[in-house]
Amino acid sequence: MTALHRIIFRKGINILTGLWLDSTQVTASAAELNALDITAAGTAEASKAVVADANIDVAGLRNVTATGTVTAGAVAANDAALDITGKAAVAAGNGGAVALVAGRAHTNGVGGAISATAGAGSATGTGAGGEASMVAGASGGGATGNGGEAKLTGGAAASTNGNGGAATIAAGAATGTGTGGAASVTGGASAGGTGTAGGVVIDAGAAAGGTGAAVSIAPTNATGVTIGQTVTLAADKNLLLQGTGKLSLAGTTVDATADEINKAADATALAADGLLRMGVARATYDFASDAGELGAIGSGVTLPDNAIVIGGFVDVVTTCQSEGADAGTMAISVQGANDIVAAVAISAATDWDAGLHAIVPKSNAPETTGIKLTAAREITFTIGTQKFTAGKFTVFLHYVVGD
Repeated sequence: MTALHRIIFRKGINILTGLWLDSTQVTASAAELNALDITAAGTAEASKAVVADANIDVAGLRNVTATGTVTAGAVAANDAALDITGKAAVAAGNGGAVALVAGRAHTNGVGGAISATAGAGSATGTGAGGEASMVAGASGGGATGNGGEAKLTGGAAASTNGNGGAATIAAGAATGTGTGGAASVTGGASAGGTGTAGGVVIDAGAAAGGTGAAVSIAPTNATGVTIGQTVTLAADKNLLLQGTGKLSLAGTTVDATADEINKAADATALAADGLLRMGVARATYDFASDAGELGAIGSGVTLPDNAIVIGGFVDVVTTCQSEGADAGTMAISVQGANDIVAAVAISAATDWDAGLHAIVPKSNAPETTGIKLTAAREITFTIGTQKFTAGKFTVFLHYVVGD
């Protein structure tokens, strides 16, 4: 039948052999055609076709699954989370990978940032969390462009015996004669007038029953570690130099071993058997700071218990003087009165004239002149008869430590 004019049907039509439109058969079912019966373009409806509005926008979609590549100018989560999730593993298989590439900047713009979290391990098994690997964008083709910054945080362990994920920050390698990028960990700056800047904490994960891990700074490739400010160790912590590492102070390498440093710093270490250094005690009297009043003046230098003074000398830097005709006396003692230098008047001898002078203990006769302390004792200066009005000297005592 050929229709030359429009036909109006007052009731429904039951088409049994098929509908043809402009020589093309319509193969869609009635239900499929009804899916086009939408309330408004641009709004997604249940079991209805998705039709974009005049701005080519669609609102109200719930979940969209794609097996291929999804390309978008921008993806915004607004108030909800934006999840891009790899395919879950079946049986012992591996979880699907998620790859994100941020947009490249134009001209002098900044490349887009990427924030990603690796997948957690199995909820019931012992599988490890997925590795979060991020590479910041390379600089543009210009001569002065810089590579993008990479920020990475290791995942925490949720299982009882699991290990926390490692966080590795590797600066970008240079090309040609350029300088490799620095790996920098910086605390947040304070913006307020009285605010406190954020600190930087490098800490190994805590062990729940196991052994805590060490924090290693540049263990292999670095030629040195430079710290620009004071490093403070907690009272119960130590600074460990491993292998052949040495301590450098103000540019000078400390070649002494730990044992040698301990023996030099700890006077009681001289009491142990082994190859030892002789102890030297140095104490100074200076009229300018100690004054010249009659009586005992403590030097502030104390020899250890069981120290045996076996020799020494006095270096008088400034000739001593006292009131009147230099009748004032000076004595030096450690165990008992007058045992280092006996009290003698300035005018009666040359002991207190400028120069080097002997003391009672003699290195060539320690068996008869040596002094063994019965307790830790302070080197003491004693002024007698007349007040001193000038003078400065230093006494050096050579000693070893006995039992």
